[in-house]
Amino acid sequence: MSNTDLALDATVADQLLQRATIDSGAQLRGWKLEHMDVHPGVQATATYLVELTRGSRPVRTRFGITRRAGGPTRSDSLADVYQDGRNTVAIWEYPEDPDLPALAIAANGRELARALIQYGVLPKRADPTQLQVELTSYRPRRRAVFRAWWDEDLWYVKVLRPESLTATRDRHRMLLDAGIPAPEVLVAARSGLLVMPQLPGRPLADAIFDPKPPISAESLIELLDSLPAEVSSLPRRPPWASGVEHFANQIARTMPALENKLNWLTDDILSGLANSPVGNEPTHGDFHEGQIRIARRRVTGLLDIETLGPGSRVDDLACLVAHLACVQNMNDAQHERIAELLRQWVPVFDERVEQVR
Repeated sequence: MSNTDLALDATVADQLLQRATIDSGAQLRGWKLEHMDVHPGVQATATYLVELTRGSRPVRTRFGITRRAGGPTRSDSLADVYQDGRNTVAIWEYPEDPDLPALAIAANGRELARALIQYGVLPKRADPTQLQVELTSYRPRRRAVFRAWWDEDLWYVKVLRPESLTATRDRHRMLLDAGIPAPEVLVAARSGLLVMPQLPGRPLADAIFDPKPPISAESLIELLDSLPAEVSSLPRRPPWASGVEHFANQIARTMPALENKLNWLTDDILSGLANSPVGNEPTHGDFHEGQIRIARRRVTGLLDIETLGPGSRVDDLACLVAHLACVQNMNDAQHERIAELLRQWVPVFDERVEQVR
């Protein structure tokens, strides 16, 4: 089955959202695509910001849709399931994500406060109404991240699939034991709720626009090279470059005029990597400026370590370079700052990569 067969285009999305809202006793007034993940030939999952009317009351909410080839998964049964020709469609209203049972707790300030009191993060006499919660990212059916603060204390709350909780907690312990500044896990609930304190420093994603380089390329390489050897024994994840055909197809669908250029670029990348070994170095797996906290030109935190595993150092360094090259909504001064960072960092990265070829 082709990627297009499962595409959640505007027409399909509107039909499905109309059906789901009518079945729930509401009337759809409008919607906007928020996020989409596509697994070619297998499934497509998207979230939509939705405006509807329940009774006489206007409501703004979020709906998720998974359209998959073949029959429903076990967790699909926790959503509203429809058949769409050969495909199965599961629809849910946030926060009732069928793969993230702890999402409904994390998204509700009072419920999350009660959980934090239960696990001893908040004092027993804390007022649950005083906990402030903000959603910072949501990958439907995969994970969500929230900021939660009470008085002067700030925590990050992750919602994971329950089956991935133990592996994630163990990765945090692995890095902490090796002296890597990963967040300490304060709560690891069986439902998939993970609570961690904010680490010191500030995000490298903010510091990249400083007048002077916020950290050296050598320090970033040192951070990666200090990952413990045990990381190489973890399950291997495909490198980002392995998805180049998928990403090129996604772009070509929305920008057909670029198809020939994208095909050329894809062929060039794949041929260039054809003889490159997959590597067995410890790698972060999703290394970019949003995953690093710094202070006084030193690394004070390494975040989102679920992707740890064996690979090549070039995978992590190329991921960082690609993210910097795609920063959006910059002014001219910020463009020049990023360009200068890349001029300084890339030659150092290249030298490190050449050492293992």
